[in-house]
Amino acid sequence: MLKQTFPIIALILILSAVYLSNQRNLPVEEGTSCQFDGNMCNIRFKNLDHSVRIETFPPKVEEMTQLTLSQHESVTVESAWVEGVNMYMGKTHLPITHMTQTFSQSDMFLGACNEPEMTWRIVVNYSKSTKGANNSTAAEPYTLFYYFTTRLY
Repeated sequence: MLKQTFPIIALILILSAVYLSNQRNLPVEEGTSCQFDGNMCNIRFKNLDHSVRIETFPPKVEEMTQLTLSQHESVTVESAWVEGVNMYMGKTHLPITHMTQTFSQSDMFLGACNEPEMTWRIVVNYSKSTKGANNSTAAEPYTLFYYFTTRLY
């Protein structure tokens, strides 16, 4: 019985690993990502400016730092998370506090790992309010990606 179930369990584990590794490799459309230049990262998408500012840059692992997100008044931050790119670290949810119509904030905490140079990606899901026919309002969702690197030394 054990000889028959072992290949099935091994196959399930391999397929699960492949599925999970593909989940973190989100497709990045041209013009939807940027690399931090200092503590700011700016993207112009859909003719609107979007930016993320990290208070302490480069952020230190195992220390809380604050993010400020700015966007056009017709855009809402729906959700955000930070994840490792070159090493799987899981997704760390970024709780969003809407400060004004155009600024939001979140606290960010990066976990430590043994990778000496770690590339991170902040993923922000936005929705843009658009006026349709009949003066109805519709939300158009989209995602932008903000990249930065931390070093252990």
